[in-house]
Amino acid sequence: MASNSAQLTNLSWVPYRPCWLLRWPNVTIMMDCAIDYSSMSHFLPQCYGENTRLKQLNDYFDDVKCFKSMTVNDREFVFIDSTPEVHTVPMNTVQMDCVDAILISNPQSLVALPFYCENTNFKGEIYATSPTIQFGRLLSEELIEYFERLANEPSTENWKKLNLKKVLPPPISRRQVAPLEWRRFYSLQDLEAALKRITVIAFQEKVTVLGVVNVTAYGNGFAIGSCNWLINNELEKVGYMSATSSRTSHTRPVDWVGLRGADRLVLTSLATAYDPPEKLLTSLLTTVIETLRAGGNVLMPIFPTGIIFDFIDLISTHIDNHGISHDVPIYFISPVAKKTLAFSNINSEWLIETKQENVWKAEEPFYHAALLKNGRLKVYDSLYGSFSQEYRSPCVCFAGHPSLRIGDAAHLLEMWGKSKKNAVILTEPDFLPAEVWPPFSDLAIRVLNFPIDTRIDLVQLNQTILSDLKPKSLCIPSFYNKRTETGAQIIGFSPYASISYEETVSLGGRTTKRKRVKIHPELIKYLEVAGNEKSQRGVGYGQLRGFLNAFDNTFEIMPAKSNQTLRPRYSGKLDVELLKAALDERQITYTCEQDDGNHVITTEKPSTVITIYKDGLRTNVEAVVDEERNRIVDVLGSCLKPIP
Repeated sequence: MASNSAQLTNLSWVPYRPCWLLRWPNVTIMMDCAIDYSSMSHFLPQCYGENTRLKQLNDYFDDVKCFKSMTVNDREFVFIDSTPEVHTVPMNTVQMDCVDAILISNPQSLVALPFYCENTNFKGEIYATSPTIQFGRLLSEELIEYFERLANEPSTENWKKLNLKKVLPPPISRRQVAPLEWRRFYSLQDLEAALKRITVIAFQEKVTVLGVVNVTAYGNGFAIGSCNWLINNELEKVGYMSATSSRTSHTRPVDWVGLRGADRLVLTSLATAYDPPEKLLTSLLTTVIETLRAGGNVLMPIFPTGIIFDFIDLISTHIDNHGISHDVPIYFISPVAKKTLAFSNINSEWLIETKQENVWKAEEPFYHAALLKNGRLKVYDSLYGSFSQEYRSPCVCFAGHPSLRIGDAAHLLEMWGKSKKNAVILTEPDFLPAEVWPPFSDLAIRVLNFPIDTRIDLVQLNQTILSDLKPKSLCIPSFYNKRTETGAQIIGFSPYASISYEETVSLGGRTTKRKRVKIHPELIKYLEVAGNEKSQRGVGYGQLRGFLNAFDNTFEIMPAKSNQTLRPRYSGKLDVELLKAALDERQITYTCEQDDGNHVITTEKPSTVITIYKDGLRTNVEAVVDEERNRIVDVLGSCLKPIP
């Protein structure tokens, strides 16, 4: 990478679970960590007990007992009877030890983080806001608890040995399904280790990565504490837009300031639902009232953070306004239910102004606090214990997991599935009914899909947002490179770069041989600047005497002291084989890999990373301890010609 222009790689196959790699010559930044839950739809729902309807399904193979088959409407479905797995970016496609920073935009991205930073040789920085860490932790803890409840036989772990694409029918046999890339969920220890590595960042707080680029978080209105990012150096201004919402909700409004006028705007996570959420919400509330009036239960499989705060407030208010008895309970069942409700109330500074005003009035920002006090909202860790004793019908119940493969929601479906009076309402837009519902298709319970998607949609994007932000160019996942029925692009902006999964594009941009240099205050005192009559920009010039200090990609002219010894200077082209021989001679253990034409040599003792760029005329040494860096510099010097 000889120029100052950046390169951008798309590491995710789904645009609403983004993961991007942004490379500059001396720094690499990962923007979000992708986790795709759609792989879980290929597994059999893991309900409590061994005598459930699903456990009685026929085996698909006579000699392999971990595949269950069922036929619905003349279509055969095959499910893996084992612990469900999630799909993350394969670690063999990215060298995490070369990533200098990870930017976490929202809690869902944080859920994926341990897969990327633990046991991957990642040594960089991680940045996220405090609420993103808090709510991301709760999402992860819920999943860890759900998976720990499962107890599969050891023999069921052998299913990956089969060539599933050849022996099983769709959807497992489809090209985009990659079982070998699916992974078991991580442990609580891995989560804690990842969280300890995060640096907390506030909105509009600027941090510098390796002295090369600045990153700044700007609130994006999607979730409490979620953000977009501005990444810039002296030449390039790259904006990154993750899941963003401009609709009125409980979060602080989106802040567009940082993304305006970007040289490149990376656009991800647009709404997947076609109907506006306001219309779908009206239908959802009507369904809730009609079901309760008929004496039925309403089950809403949902994540324990985010839009659930709005649902609890809206549904309880709608019940009050339509004559439903206050005795109808609202249940929130999750291992983290109590914590998530508490955290929503203590993060008032991250909420919309009207909810902040409630706090100043000594009131709770959310209505669910009052519902807890008067007993209408009841919170349980699981279906066991007190819930089974206190449960009343009809009711509204929020429970996880929206995949319907793990957690209490899947078991409640089995409990309530025999009655048409009951209803299950699917609201998570990234969990399609065609994927999550097949194992329950033969049940009598009514299923309704109201994908409430508050993310920016194409109408908002094309009509107002892009004209306001005015980026010089867009970078979009290839998923958005589509045309309408009239032949027009669905994203009405030009120019743009459409980037496919695992594709890398150069962002071009400006290059220069000039570099910003700081001047020590002692030298400024003696600097005399003379004007240039021909200059139209007020440019002056002067003389300085000192030495140039280059450290961590920062250049500064320092005062020259008479007895100061400057470090040696070298010239020439660094030969990789010659450097290896020099390391061997000094008995320094190392590994050598190639990355996009560059050679990356990692030494153990001293602990350093040496990057030799394509032309051999530029070398970068990364080290935590200055003494170790100096030792490697001496080795490099032995391979070059000293300048007197």
